[in-house]
Amino acid sequence: MAKEKLGLGLGILLTVFVSAAVTYDLGKNQEHLQQKFLPASDQAASLSMPPPTPSPSPDPTQNLDESYHLTLATFFWVGEPADESNGYIDNVKSAWDSSWMTHFGGLDDPEDRCGYHPCSFTPLENPFYFALPYNDLDAAGLRKDSARQIPWFKTAQDQKSVLKNTWIEVRYFDQTCYAQWQDVGPFETDDFDYVFGEEPPQNQLGVKAGLDLSPAMRDCLKMTTNDRVGWKFVEGEEVPAGPWTEIITTRSVSW
Repeated sequence: MAKEKLGLGLGILLTVFVSAAVTYDLGKNQEHLQQKFLPASDQAASLSMPPPTPSPSPDPTQNLDESYHLTLATFFWVGEPADESNGYIDNVKSAWDSSWMTHFGGLDDPEDRCGYHPCSFTPLENPFYFALPYNDLDAAGLRKDSARQIPWFKTAQDQKSVLKNTWIEVRYFDQTCYAQWQDVGPFETDDFDYVFGEEPPQNQLGVKAGLDLSPAMRDCLKMTTNDRVGWKFVEGEEVPAGPWTEIITTRSVSW
């Protein structure tokens, strides 16, 4: 009797298991069968359905007027070593200062930050600085002919830049920050028509940027990666008080 009950129980369990397996297999293949017997046109439409189009990234310069130059900005810093990303040009010195890192006070570490300063020291010069791809002096320190077309050029002696320490305003989304001109680049050194005109940057190297910004400017603008910004020249008296006016660089060309 016990054996009969045991056999009956096993039979019932086996029947339930087989039924469940068949039900699962039918359910699993239902979608396949439906697809198989769809009209050819519907099958093709289903298979060729494109993925959803991602929303375009917002333009951080979309609300700026024509007074701004719009360009891709990258980051650089005083004391940056030479490597492939910067064309193997270090930033221990600048186009106008052969002892830039010394005069600044040390390495403007882009990672170890305390506010807008490197944590290891208080800068001796303005940490809000930038580079644009035009130098008014040639390699010998002589005035370029094109420099006489600079809007604020009047008279100036050779060996004395009329660009160094001048100011720009930079806009990125709803952020506005100010910086002083302390170096020349990225990559180009004679792109007058972009810097003072309406042409796009000549630079075709790297990410084809038209402006280099310091770590303090990066953080002030709340930028986390290379991106488009708007910039324009401003007079010193137009620069509002802010962290960019706490330390103002006045040193002229120093070779």
